[in-house]
Amino acid sequence: MRSVWIACFCLLASCAHQEVSDRVQAVASLFDRHGFVQRDIITDQFNLRVWQHSVSGAGTMHVYIEGDGFAWVNRYQPSMNPTPVNSIVAAMASKDDIAAHVVYLARPCQYVSLAERACPSVYWTQARFAPEVVAAMNQAVSQLKNETKAQKIVLIGYSGGGALALLMAAQRQDIGSVVTIAGNLDHHAWARLHGISELQGSLNPPDFSKTLQMIRQVHFIGGQDSNMPVSVYQAYRSAFPPQAEILREVIPGFDHQCCWVERWPSLLHRYLN
Repeated sequence: MRSVWIACFCLLASCAHQEVSDRVQAVASLFDRHGFVQRDIITDQFNLRVWQHSVSGAGTMHVYIEGDGFAWVNRYQPSMNPTPVNSIVAAMASKDDIAAHVVYLARPCQYVSLAERACPSVYWTQARFAPEVVAAMNQAVSQLKNETKAQKIVLIGYSGGGALALLMAAQRQDIGSVVTIAGNLDHHAWARLHGISELQGSLNPPDFSKTLQMIRQVHFIGGQDSNMPVSVYQAYRSAFPPQAEILREVIPGFDHQCCWVERWPSLLHRYLN
């Protein structure tokens, strides 16, 4: 009986490993077709997976920040690996044809080997927006900026990546704009909305409104998005003075996933070109 249990456990572990490998390969293949180069950036606390495409020196760098990925199996059980399934952000980055440098920046613990460097599940659950996460992401962006000689940086974040884009921007002086898509702009309001526990150990973007009000922001919201509805944006916006340059566009028919990839080129040219 024990040997049967061990065999079943190994089979499940093998399937899980293969599933993660498939997720990684799918994104790698997508970026390979569009001329992106894969690399890992070693920060003080995390190894961060990056795919990068550059067409010229200097210019603007668009940094696409992944969402929370496959963070939870269900409401009560965290996943074993947060690598995204069918990444919307990767598909959007691959369609960016206006920036001199396009970077897809994964979140801590996504795509990389969790055996190489300790990466506990707290970093894709409660502490997904922790100070050390923000610091690592900014460390990666600074390294990329120095290498590319980019003159301006635009941070583009999807879902939880929207929160990180804002938190990162609040600690920098070189951000031209922040763009969020279905962004978790106020995770306290989001937690109350869904009746779940607040994210202990995570920073919250509205707390940095004094700094962020100086940065141009564009927030896209799906009119049918029950996960990140307009009310989350409104809670965030209430922390800012009326004159802050914060643009909001609610797109009818869109939800948390549909149909951002298909519309992204037109939105990109309209707001960032």
